[in-house]
Amino acid sequence: SQWPLLGSAIVGIVLACLLWGRLQNASDRFLAPIIAAEFVIFGISLGMLGRRLAPKGRAVMPAVLVVLLVVLLTLSPMLRPGAARDFLAYWRYASGRSSTSSFVRLGLGGTVEMFERANALPGDARILAIAEARRYYFRRPITLSSVFDFSPIGSAIGAAREGSSIRDELLSRSYTHLLVNEYEMARLLDFHPPPILLEDAEFMELREGGRSNYGLLAERYRGYGEFGTQALGARERRIYLEFLQSMREEAVFFPHERAGYPALWIAEL
Repeated sequence: SQWPLLGSAIVGIVLACLLWGRLQNASDRFLAPIIAAEFVIFGISLGMLGRRLAPKGRAVMPAVLVVLLVVLLTLSPMLRPGAARDFLAYWRYASGRSSTSSFVRLGLGGTVEMFERANALPGDARILAIAEARRYYFRRPITLSSVFDFSPIGSAIGAAREGSSIRDELLSRSYTHLLVNEYEMARLLDFHPPPILLEDAEFMELREGGRSNYGLLAERYRGYGEFGTQALGARERRIYLEFLQSMREEAVFFPHERAGYPALWIAEL
């Protein structure tokens, strides 16, 4: 019967697709179930293939698989810019030749300053972070207002009459600082725009420009991507932008030119 061989081929194709998804820098949080499934699929594939091979073929199969995995896990990621540097940095860290802080700083790039400044705020500070979902790097309690979290900003906007009303509401909830990641705002608009923007010709033209237009996306389309696929209404967005702009102008941390977009900043409420 040819079914065992066909089954091996099908399973192998599925495995290759899953590996391709991982090696293209797909987000781990979405692939957690797939990573576990890969081991099961890989084992089934090897078993089916092993039954079809002659004894000599079975003897060399482990060596062939090792070579294949080395190629997949090292050469394929090297195709992206900066991959060689990251690969070498990983092995320096894994072998104990560099510290955890050095490795983390390399992976975070420019955002490391933002995390360091947030972690250096007084111990009683309560931070609300907009468009930032990486809780791990905050060495303190923090409230995240991202597409993956409940947003205190959203409920504050609904009852606000003006931008200062949002600030007053957040202060009444004991928040002391606002952290904003405009790079992530632009990235979400690029990869996951709300349906309403798909009909906006100007937005679509900017989106086609990729990263080079992230500054314009972050400046012109704030309020569209921070709350999932449900964009704010015209009134709510006006109030939200008024609040954001006032906070931006009072930022206590601003690593780049204040007038430029996108930027990372922290403001005291």
